[in-house]
Amino acid sequence: MRGIHVFGATFVTFGYPDTGRAHHLDVARAVLMLLGIPYHAAMPYRLGQPWINGPVPGAPGFATLAEAIHMMRMPAFFVVAGWFAALLLARNSAATWWRGRLVRLGVPLLASLVTLVPLLNLACEWPQRPWPAALASFAHEYATSPGYWVRHLWFLIVLLQLSSLCVLACLARPHLRTATLPDRLDAALARRPGLWLAAAALVIAACEAGTIEAFYALGLAGAVWQQALRLDDLLAALPFFTLGLLLARAPRAMAAFERPGIAMAAVALGAAALHLALLNRVHPALGRALAAIAAVTVTRVLLAACRRWFDRPSRTVDALVAASFPIYLVHLGVVVALVSLCDAAGVGAWAAFPLVCLGTLALSWAFARLTLRVPLLALLYAGRPFSRSAAPPAPRT
Repeated sequence: MRGIHVFGATFVTFGYPDTGRAHHLDVARAVLMLLGIPYHAAMPYRLGQPWINGPVPGAPGFATLAEAIHMMRMPAFFVVAGWFAALLLARNSAATWWRGRLVRLGVPLLASLVTLVPLLNLACEWPQRPWPAALASFAHEYATSPGYWVRHLWFLIVLLQLSSLCVLACLARPHLRTATLPDRLDAALARRPGLWLAAAALVIAACEAGTIEAFYALGLAGAVWQQALRLDDLLAALPFFTLGLLLARAPRAMAAFERPGIAMAAVALGAAALHLALLNRVHPALGRALAAIAAVTVTRVLLAACRRWFDRPSRTVDALVAASFPIYLVHLGVVVALVSLCDAAGVGAWAAFPLVCLGTLALSWAFARLTLRVPLLALLYAGRPFSRSAAPPAPRT
């Protein structure tokens, strides 16, 4: 077995071919988090679509851009999260791993809920009404809408829920913590990656279409508790997270999954194009199924590209990976403020969009660098525990 270095320790990788650390998966996770900037920057400029801090003049193309990013960003993120969850569970007891999740995810969630999200919500209220009315609306929403508290931090809630499910499964069946797929099955999957990938995509598509459609059909989407618990997002994330868990326990299949190829890229492009072409033109269940198939195929292309070009040490890449989590936490508030400023200055959508993206990246990067230099801030906004080491390892999300 080989090892992989995470949090300064070596973890079993079940024979996964490795050069010392899964640099490419770190990079993939960081890229997916940073894609939140162009995604949220595109959202206000969709024609005829609502935006959290009031309408701004839109332009054609932004709805497609936002959906193209949204289609694959979080599904791919949860595949990578599942892979790392399996990796870390193999090295730690379920209880130890769970305590680590509470620090890495729970502390930044709570800190952001009481600091960053209120600032974001004030930035949303300010352009729409005078300050007295804005403050009154702010207080009313906080008193009546749990979703107002959560905003873009829903993925941390879902990650904690998925982590809890993993811990419960390991407590009920302890062998799951280190179980691997049988060698013969792993080898068979590696020989025909296209076939099992198609089967996996169809299974995930059926889960996405069936479970979420049933959830909405039961009228659960509008429940107050749903705004905080985000069970529909949990249902959407679970199949992709499970795929990541399984890939971590099937090293040959994972290697085949990440093997680049022109046919693989063509299938991913075709699946994504079909989903975007039929967007809002088919039944929502079919739309979710098509999105899931596109997400699986595009995820494969992304991981293959990251393994091809970023599976090596790089100080610049490592710095960006370390900063990606704090950047994600703060970026939406910056996007809202910059969109409002561009709108007030009369800047058109296609001119404002790159300004908002670059400005958000720069300001969020400054926040992240400050956060990572101050131990208390690193705990609150990066989930990095206090360390006696002069050079603590980069935070992992």
